[in-house]
Amino acid sequence: MKEKIKQLSKEYLSEVISFRRHIHQNPELGFEEYNTTKFIQEQLNNMGLTNHKVALKRTKTGVYVDIDSNKPGKTVLFRADIDALPLEEESNVEYKSNVKGVAHMCGHDGHIANLLGVAKILLQLKDSFKGKVRLLFQPAEEGPDMGGCVEVVNEKEVLNGVDFALGFHVYGAGNFGKAYFKYGPMYASFIDWDIKIKSNGGHCSEPHKSADPIIIGSQAINLFQSILTKIKSPLDNAVLAVGTFNGGSNSNVIPTEATMTGTIRTYDLELGRTIVSKMKSIMNSLCELYNGTYESNFLEGYPPLINNNQLTKFVMNETISLLGKDNVKEIDHPTFGCEDFSYIANEVPSCYFKIGIHKENEIEPLHHSGSFEWDDSVLETSMAVSANAIISFLNAITK
Repeated sequence: MKEKIKQLSKEYLSEVISFRRHIHQNPELGFEEYNTTKFIQEQLNNMGLTNHKVALKRTKTGVYVDIDSNKPGKTVLFRADIDALPLEEESNVEYKSNVKGVAHMCGHDGHIANLLGVAKILLQLKDSFKGKVRLLFQPAEEGPDMGGCVEVVNEKEVLNGVDFALGFHVYGAGNFGKAYFKYGPMYASFIDWDIKIKSNGGHCSEPHKSADPIIIGSQAINLFQSILTKIKSPLDNAVLAVGTFNGGSNSNVIPTEATMTGTIRTYDLELGRTIVSKMKSIMNSLCELYNGTYESNFLEGYPPLINNNQLTKFVMNETISLLGKDNVKEIDHPTFGCEDFSYIANEVPSCYFKIGIHKENEIEPLHHSGSFEWDDSVLETSMAVSANAIISFLNAITK
């Protein structure tokens, strides 16, 4: 079976690359993937998969479709994200983005193409597995706001009847063509925040007459870091970052306000909430001390992505059988980046993995960079790993 999967992956590679490059040239932002959705639907129709449905009813973007073996078994979902980024492409590939200020600078174009190729492989091997495969082309992984996956999950239809889920990402830091797996926590949760410190303002020659938002804000920034070193356990991983700090317009004026924004990253959402509570305590104390006031907003975003250990071990071992031990790696540490596949992983046991795209002696492809560029021949490997994971797992479990 594995040799047949490899053969089909090689056979469909050129067509899948053409899919990827068409999508790359025609990128669309989150919740606006109308032409991308139409393109996916057209390709599914060409395969005879006309029973597809819109993944997100609110925006009518994204697609999901079932491939049913018509034999009793479980249902496995495989997800690909489909949105691009608000970035200007700097590379000069022949299939460069046609849309000013919008480009596929993370690899989602390859994820779409990969899953279309996987669909073709599964249709060819439909008699060789049991159960059902649900292919999900999900909108708005990059946002805006809370992203597309939480909305897809909340609409409930897509996950109805799903027992397990798989997903993957091209991996700029990973060696070309190698598969990477991580047990347990893989991506962090995030809580984005903004704080506005307020004062009646005044002249700097009379500092005793008005609260100084810049003094309050600068002390808050220092004290926020003490939360990580003195309040939480050193065994718990977390990041508390201040991204912006703005206040004042003249050298001799105490401003009426100063603003700060930042993010919290943890692998434990309750720890994130504890950090929020301590930040508010610090702001309350400083404003009481210096006679200021403040307003705050904390946006609780994607939960942490936690891989199911049993499913991950199975898929990893099957990938070793497919590619060889030297081509499968275990990731040592989770990242403080975020991934909205976590909403699916919160609902059903899941395995999210990566396929490396960094070629030896070449510059590492940096995700979310305007110069992000990669060799899409790696899709032959990603298709084989994806299809093999789906088929092997479905055949290994019983209803």
